[in-house]
Amino acid sequence: MTVRSLSALAALTLFSTPALAQDDTGLSLFVFADAYGGINTAPVGASYSTTPFHRAYAFRNGFSLSFMGVDAAVTSERFGVTGSLRFGPSVPVFFGGQPADQDGPLGLENLFQLYGTYKPTDRITLDVGQFGTIYGAEVAESWQNLNYTRGALYYAMQPFWHTGVRASVDLTDEVGVTALVVNGVNNAVDENGTPSLGVQLSYGNDTVGVVAGYLAALQPETSADGFHHFGDVVATIDSGDLSVVFNGDVGATLGAAADGGDALWFGGSLGIGYWLANPVGVALRGEFLRDNDNILYGAPGNDAVDVYTGTATLDLRPVPGSDQVILRWDNRIEGSSSPIYQDRSSAASDIWFSSVVGFVVTSG
Repeated sequence: MTVRSLSALAALTLFSTPALAQDDTGLSLFVFADAYGGINTAPVGASYSTTPFHRAYAFRNGFSLSFMGVDAAVTSERFGVTGSLRFGPSVPVFFGGQPADQDGPLGLENLFQLYGTYKPTDRITLDVGQFGTIYGAEVAESWQNLNYTRGALYYAMQPFWHTGVRASVDLTDEVGVTALVVNGVNNAVDENGTPSLGVQLSYGNDTVGVVAGYLAALQPETSADGFHHFGDVVATIDSGDLSVVFNGDVGATLGAAADGGDALWFGGSLGIGYWLANPVGVALRGEFLRDNDNILYGAPGNDAVDVYTGTATLDLRPVPGSDQVILRWDNRIEGSSSPIYQDRSSAASDIWFSSVVGFVVTSG
C-alpha cells in the first residue's frame, strides 16, 4: 500500500528497475503484467479521445491489458546499464505527447528508458541517456502508487521522461540534490538545440520525505514546448500501516494564452493509504487542478477550467507476505467547471464516473 519511499537521492523515478548499489554485480531482471476491467460513464466503445485526456491508462469500458513490462539492469561497483521495455495498449498513451512521426524515442516505441550509469564515488551518480522523470509522486507502474488509476495531476501536468544527463549527489545520509540537463520534456531529440535545466532537493528518513524541484527551458521557442517553467513538490509520511502523499505542481507556458500572454496551470493531490488488516488495505485520493488559461483542456470559451477528482481504492494481496499478485478496485468520480467529459449518449458533461478492477502479477 505504501508509495515508493523517498531517499536522499530523491528516487521517485518513473520506473521500477533495480537501483545501482556499490555491491551489486551481474544482471537484475524484473517482469510484470498489468490488466484491468472497468466501466465508466463515457460512450460505449470509448476511446482515448472520448474520455478526459488526463485519464491515463485505465480508460476503457470492458477488459484490457494495460502494460506488460520488462526491466533489466547490468551493474558493477561503479558502472551500470538500465533498460525498460513496455508492451500493450497503454504504450501509445504514455507517448501521447510525442509528434505523430515520433511515437516513441527514435522510432523505438517500446523503449521507455535506456541509460548508462557511472558512480565516481559512493555519493555521486551520473546517468546518461533516456530516463524517467524525477518529478511527481505517481508512476506509470500502478502497484507502486496508492491507487490503481493514476491521478489527473500525473498525466495532465507532469513530465514522464527525459533524454540527457542526470547527476545525483548524497550530501548526507538524508539530504541529496539532483540536477538535469535534458531535451525538455518527453523529447528523444531537441530540434531547437537549447536544453532544459532541472534541479531537485530532497530530504528523507525512514518516516518522512520531502522533495522540491524546478525545471526550466533555456530558450522556449513555441507554446508546444509546454513546460517552459515547472515547479514540483512531493511530501510523504510512511508510518507502519499509514501512508500519506502530497504532490503539488505549478507551470507556465510562455506566450500560449489567448491574449498572447503566458499561460499558467497548477494543481495538487493528496492521497492516504491504510492497511486495515493484512492483506487488505484502502486508499483515498483527492485532487484539484486549474488550467488557468484553458490551454490544456481547450474547453469552449477562454475561461479557466477547474477539475476535481476523488478516488477510493480497495487493495488486496492474496499471496501472504508477497506483492507478486495485486488486486485493486478503484471507484473514481470527477467534476469540472466546463463540460470536458462525454456521457453515454456522447453529450457534453461536467461529471464523470468510473469503476475499475486492476490485476497485477510481478516477478517479485
